[in-house]
Amino acid sequence: MSPQPDADAPSPTGSEAGLAASPTKMSQAVDVYRRMSRKKGTRRKEIVAAFIEEVGLMKAGAATYYQIIKKGRSS
Repeated sequence: MSPQPDADAPSPTGSEAGLAASPTKMSQAVDVYRRMSRKKGTRRKEIVAAFIEEVGLMKAGAATYYQIIKKGRSS
């Protein structure tokens, strides 16, 4: 007979369960912004579109993230 897990013991969560913490949408957006802004002539609408496509933001959220990152308040 195999031992039963203790019913009162808390179940593992996050890194305890072997799951790696996923990056936040803001950190993903910062990476996209840095990558795209290195290219000369990249327009705001192209970066916003990349936020929507790559990060999974909605249009309004992508525009807001763009402004926050551009102003340097993303930390």
